[in-house]
Amino acid sequence: MEAYEGNFCPKPQQVLEKSKAKAATDCTPTFNGGDEAEVENIEGNKNVVNLRLRTCSCRRWDLTGIPCKHAVSAINFLRQDPDEYVADCYIKKRYMAIYSNFIKAVNSMDLWGRCEDPPILPPTYSRQPGRPKTQRIKDSSEKLQTAEGKLGRQQRSLKCGNCHQVGHNVKTCQRHLPPKENKKRKVSNEEGQGSDKAKRGKKGSMSANELRKKARERAEYQRRKFVVAKAAKLATNRSAPSTSRPAQSTSRPTQSTTTPTSSRPAKVASAPTRPTSSRPPQPSTSLSKQAATSIRTSQRIRERSVTRDGK
Repeated sequence: MEAYEGNFCPKPQQVLEKSKAKAATDCTPTFNGGDEAEVENIEGNKNVVNLRLRTCSCRRWDLTGIPCKHAVSAINFLRQDPDEYVADCYIKKRYMAIYSNFIKAVNSMDLWGRCEDPPILPPTYSRQPGRPKTQRIKDSSEKLQTAEGKLGRQQRSLKCGNCHQVGHNVKTCQRHLPPKENKKRKVSNEEGQGSDKAKRGKKGSMSANELRKKARERAEYQRRKFVVAKAAKLATNRSAPSTSRPAQSTSRPTQSTTTPTSSRPAKVASAPTRPTSSRPPQPSTSLSKQAATSIRTSQRIRERSVTRDGK
């Protein structure tokens, strides 16, 4: 700084020179006869400058202590030097006065003299409000270190009981095994030769329309099954009384003729009575009629089910 020839420090001098250049082209001052001036910018804005208080409405001069372009235009209008309005902290003489005192040299602690005063202790600790910050207790697996002195990326705390390898457990052991080969083979009926086909993947989820169609087919199958079972049941119920009546008629005289002491001769006596009776040809005609009626009922039930489905 002693070799520097300017009156101000280099940085404030550069800022002041920029303000002088802008004031010559952008600003036009107008005084009212006192210390205040009205400075109009090239954009049309107006600012008030007070030279006695060293203030400007743009507040650049108030904050930095270096005259802005508005203040420089007003100072030049009065034919004064703008360097006189710069703050004293930027002057070379004030800067040299600040650093006039030299920093004293200090010996190391080995050469310090001892005194009889008590040693200086750190300040007392006062507990701060809130949750205390404690260090997390690390697990034994986290303390394991590699040869480089850093923790490895592979987790060493788990050991599989199935394959006895480190890094996974029994539940996740299947993920680390190689994929199984498909050993199933299907024989094609058209060509007559055996061919290995790849296992088909699982079918995707069915849509709403497909589910409705499947439900309708299932209901139709159950309805047809119920109709056939009902028709068969009606046929058996109608054929059962016609066959049982002649048996009852033939069995009654046997009960009257038989004695409680011997039951076997009653069966022998009842056997020749069946061909002599005139009723055996009737069941054949009645059975044919019953079968015809059962077929008609089954057809009617099917027609009703078809009409219901059509509606």
